[in-house]
Amino acid sequence: MGPYFTSHVEERVAELLDKEGFHNENDIGQLWYGLALCKYKWDSALLTRLAAGTVGGLSERELLTSASSTLANMAQQSESISLTDQHKAELARAIAILTDRVADDLRSTKSLAGMTDLSKLGVKPETPAEAQAWFELLNDIAPTKWTLEEVRVGLGTLASCNTYSPSPEAKQMVLDAAASKGVRSAADAGVLLQLSEAWGIALPAEVRARLVRMRGSGGPKP
Repeated sequence: MGPYFTSHVEERVAELLDKEGFHNENDIGQLWYGLALCKYKWDSALLTRLAAGTVGGLSERELLTSASSTLANMAQQSESISLTDQHKAELARAIAILTDRVADDLRSTKSLAGMTDLSKLGVKPETPAEAQAWFELLNDIAPTKWTLEEVRVGLGTLASCNTYSPSPEAKQMVLDAAASKGVRSAADAGVLLQLSEAWGIALPAEVRARLVRMRGSGGPKP
């Protein structure tokens, strides 16, 4: 996209926010989706304004999957968003309210586990107790055994927080995921290797060798 077109889009978005505000959650969700889809570095002031307004109504979303999708799309623009401490606190409170509704909509547990996108927006556990609470939250909302994706995203995010010390249960999740036949991409193999190295997990020699080969080759061989 050229600078003229992007400037026009940004001006139009600003005009719509002035006129319509943030009352329609579907419109706001679609707006974030469209901005993320373009994969363009949009104006920081505009994104920050949009993010601040979105946070205010996040906890009132009727559908948890809608809130999760909006948050994920916001996270893709995180480098250009500068939330204040107040907005970060509001965002954390909104997520707490949303998680209390999990029992009413079990279909959303997978998407709610994706709320780890919070970390990309600067909301991270500040103490070991808070970090452990994040793990317990993800563990509680998972309906069954963690999937490979949940291990990769959930534990991968926790590993990026200096305050988290993995429990034996979390380490066993990494061991089980690494040994599973579900590892099909170089990205998965890379994250599992990073987790095992960061947390001092001794992978079986044949498992580690397979992950190293997969990471280096871009995926499993046919």
